[in-house]
This record gives sequence, structure tokens and C-alpha cells, in this order.
Amino acid sequence: MLELKRILKQYWGYSNFRPQQEEIIQSILQGKDTLTILPTGGGKSLCYQLPALITKGACLVISPLIALMREQVNELNERNIPAACLYSGLTLAEQKEIFTLALDEKIKMLYLSPERLQTDRFQRFLVHANISFIAVDEAHCISEWGFDFRPTYLDIAELRYDLPKAPILALTATATPKVQENIIERLKLKNVNRFTQSFLRKNLALKAYEVENRMVPLEDILRKEKKSSLVYCRNRRSCKEIAHHLNQRNISAAFYHGGLNKDERDQAQQSWLDNQNKVMVCTNAFGMGINKLDVGCVIHYHLPTSIEAYYQEAGRAGRDGEAAQAVLLWSNKSFEEQDKMLAQKFMSEQALRTLYNDVCNYVKLDIGKGEELALEFSLLDFVKAKGYSIVEASHGIQLLAKQKLWQLSEKMLMPSRIQVSASRQELEYIEYNYRRESEIVKQLLRMYNAISQFPVPINEFDIAFSLKRDLEEVKQDLDFLASRTYIQYQKKSERPQLYFLEDRFPAEHIAINYKQIEWLKDQEEKRLQAMQHFVKNNKDCRMQQITAYFGEDLNTVCGICDNDTKGKNSFDLKSVKQSLDFELDKKDSLNIQLFCQQYNMEERKDVMKIIRALVGEGVYRINSFGELRH
Repeated sequence: MLELKRILKQYWGYSNFRPQQEEIIQSILQGKDTLTILPTGGGKSLCYQLPALITKGACLVISPLIALMREQVNELNERNIPAACLYSGLTLAEQKEIFTLALDEKIKMLYLSPERLQTDRFQRFLVHANISFIAVDEAHCISEWGFDFRPTYLDIAELRYDLPKAPILALTATATPKVQENIIERLKLKNVNRFTQSFLRKNLALKAYEVENRMVPLEDILRKEKKSSLVYCRNRRSCKEIAHHLNQRNISAAFYHGGLNKDERDQAQQSWLDNQNKVMVCTNAFGMGINKLDVGCVIHYHLPTSIEAYYQEAGRAGRDGEAAQAVLLWSNKSFEEQDKMLAQKFMSEQALRTLYNDVCNYVKLDIGKGEELALEFSLLDFVKAKGYSIVEASHGIQLLAKQKLWQLSEKMLMPSRIQVSASRQELEYIEYNYRRESEIVKQLLRMYNAISQFPVPINEFDIAFSLKRDLEEVKQDLDFLASRTYIQYQKKSERPQLYFLEDRFPAEHIAINYKQIEWLKDQEEKRLQAMQHFVKNNKDCRMQQITAYFGEDLNTVCGICDNDTKGKNSFDLKSVKQSLDFELDKKDSLNIQLFCQQYNMEERKDVMKIIRALVGEGVYRINSFGELRH
């Protein structure tokens, strides 16, 4: 126990573990299969990162989120913890180097996506590798009953045959009892230790408001919220438009979605983390791995498609333990929009085959080629070229990915690569004639091993920093060296990547299990119905509804959701009239909306009923500007 706390303090700077973290770590160190259900912000990653430091060999970390894997690897390396990440954007030389480091036990954590498990290179690596244990992040993806089922996760169970002595740690933030049992079955977990924290968040007030114009209550909530806020939207266009509107209303807001380039995403994220912008308007692409404690409010501007997704996002509020709220804005139109989108998400079998053919032709992939090939792919350019709607094309491509035909990474960052191809005589010539550029070449040779033998990934910022030079100036010098063929300089690509898992077949010959697709549609319809029922249920405690969905019996109401507080602050005609008279004694007319802003969303309904009654009785009148007068 003392040793675990020493390591925790040394590498992470924490003096104590969060609830259940230490017990989960002990379970892994004892060689036990372990299922861990920790809510958003519960510290899941530490549960495998810390024991990986103690055990011999490398821990395999399997995750579907390439961007998050890369971020975690960078963070671990900054803490002097050796880790690496395998993904389809790496060259063969880069993959070989990572495998060599793992075989030499020079890295403690090897991150990879499930798609990499069945490749020949990885299978050859497993024969000789010393794997301490296997961590399966987002483990709900293995369950067909889960909200984000990914067929490639089914391959993970094959590791049991290759690594019979390596225990498995399965982790997720949201899983119903049925999904939990399915995870255990699919991963072939034996004598499993199960750790499940309560889904109850005592400090988080869940609220769902039926509104006609979402922008009005959105502004009102954000103005009253003193801490940082998140606003979740369905699509990229809404993110940009809402952020622009809020900024025009003097509410500082950034926006984030998968269509931004890396610099734009980093800038938006950092401005919010540093509290330069109070509000982040985003799609569900934002939030994973973001450790910001002082989020006071999460607002869902559009209706989520499942309770799992909703509660995972809502749970990003109040991680500091202080009072926070998660507000969902909805109308009957929200349900109509969701039903329409569901119908568009599931194409017919023939339409999927046509889509497959169109995509392959678009990326110029010949029949019989493509296995383990990553090709740049712009969804927006594709739909413009082929006449698809963005919804049907994006979801059709995802359905084909579930059939293990390819893998689409919306933003698979391909770092810049350089090979120094100058001969010894040319290096001497550069040093004599191009002193500034010569410094860069020398720095490249110092910083990157084997850069003379093959292209290696580099970071222009690191080079500029080490030379104390301007970044753009360094890039210009690299361009100059490349133009003279002294180096080969492949600049980083941030375009989406379509990674083919097998060679292209004629469209009529590809294997599509359409019964599985129909079953997936049925499951999504059920999750959508559960979400809609949660929203429309204005009687039962919101937190009780959530915990019951995840199989937990909450005996008492939370006392802070909109349903539990309803009626606590009731108003009678006399008290409202006194307030109105007090305001009208100071001025001739009164803006009703401004008057109502002193009340919360539920209170306003009662106040407006009273005002309408008083106007109907002739106590007050409404002028041509919609203002209240005596």
C-alpha cells in the first residue's frame, strides 16, 4: 500500500487514491480478471497506468479512440513513463521500432486500437512479447447491447488464447447490468472481481426543460452560471453558430468539433481550460480525457440519442464536488428530428454495397488492393462529388466499418516526417554555404535516431524550441532544404484517414451481415425511446430514473433535480402582484421577460400564468411593445 502511494505521488503528484482505485489496482496486481465501472471523472486510466509501472513486461491498452490514446501517451512520456501507441498512420519502420522497444521491455504501456490485433505484425509480436496484463478501455463497445457496439472489439477475446496468464482489466463509465454481463461473457473473464461505483451524483442537479426557443433559456442559464460551462450540440454547424451568437451577446464562447484542424482544436480547448472563454460549445467529439474540475453546468442544446451518452456528458459537470447542474433543452420537434435521423442512419443492404463501391472509386482503390492501407478521405468532398447526404454517407460508412471492411478516423494526425538524404560532401557544403540551415540539419541528426536511414516522425515545434528560433522560420528553412533535396520533408497531414482492413472486393461480393444491422437499429430505437421517456417524465426523480436504468436502486430522491424541486417555490397571486407593483411604481412599463429572469425555469411557468390571469382581470394591460402597464 505504501509503495502504491509512493508511486502515485512520484508520477502523478497525488497523495491519495480516488474511491476504489487502489482496490482495482490490487486486483490487477493479484492477477485477477477485473471489471470496473467508474463514472466520468472517476480516474479509470490510473487503474491500469499505475500497475503497469510495477509489473514486469508491457501492459496492452486497447481503446477505440486514437486521438485520446495519443494524448495519453504524450502525457505519460512527459511524466517519464515510457509508453507508445500503435495506429494505422505509422510507417512500417515506426511500427517495427515500437515492437522492438516492447520486446526489449523498454516501454510499460502499448496502446492500440482493436483493429490492430489481427494484423500479421502484431500476431508475430505476441509470440515473443512479455505482456503483464490487458486493459480494455470503453469496454461497453464489445457488447451488442451497449450504445456504441464495435465488432472489432470481439477480437479481443482471442488474446486469451495467446496470453492465457495475462489478466484482463475491462473499464467503462456507463454500462447497464445486461451490458456488464455481456462484457464478462465476450471477454471470457473468469472469477472476475467487479468494481462498480454508484451512479448517484449527489451534487449534480439534472433538469429537462420544454422550451420553444432554446436560445433564450440558454443565454439565461449561462449568464447566471459563474463557472465554466459546456454546451453539447448535434452537429458542427450548430456549434459555430451558437458560439458566434453567444459572443455577440457578450458571453465568451469557443467552439470545438472534429472538422477543425489540430491547431484550431488545441487553441479552442486551451482557451476554455484557461478560462479565457467561459463556454465551450461542442459536439460529442469534445470531453474524453479532459480533466477540468470547475465545470458548473453542462447544457444539452440537442437531445442525446441515449441515456448512456447523456449521462457520460452530463457527468463532466461538478467534478470538484460542488453544486452543479446538467440542463437538457427540448421540444416535441426534438423527438421528430431524432426519429428522422434514425431512419437516415440505417441504409438498405443494396445502398450499402453501392456506397462501398463509390467510396473505393473515390479514393482510387483498385480491386484486389488495399489491405492495411490508409488513404486520405474527406467526407464533405465525397458527398459533394457523389451526391449523398452527409447523414446517410457518414452513418453508412460507419456501418461498413462495423462489418470490418475499413476503419475511419475523423482526425488521424499524421506527424511530419523527415529523412536526411544529404551525403557527407553535401553536409559540408550546407555548413559552409547555409549556416542557419546547417544548424537545423545538425539538430535533426542529434534529436532523431536513424533519420538518415528512413523517414522518421518529427515535431517542428521541438526543433524550433531547442534552437531558440521562430517556428515559421524553421519551417521555411526545412522547405528550403527539401527544395534542394538535402532532406525529404513530408509535412504532417490532418485530413481524415480511411484505413482498409482488407483488399477491395467487387461490391456484390463483400460480406454484409444485414440481420445484425437490423438488430442494431432495433437496439438504437429502444435506447432512443428510453431517452425520450426520461425527458418527458416530469414526475419521477431524475436521478432515480438514471440509477434505475443502470440497475441501481436509489431509495431516496435526489432532492435537487427539476422534478424534485417542483412546487417548492410556489407563488400566489398576491406575492407576484406585490413584486409587479413594486417595479411599476419605479417606471411606467415593465418588460415581462426581464421581470421573469429573477425566477428559475420552472418558477417562470407559474409566474407567467399569474401575470396572464391579472391581465385578463384588467389589473394590468399590455402596451404595443409587449410591456406590462397599470
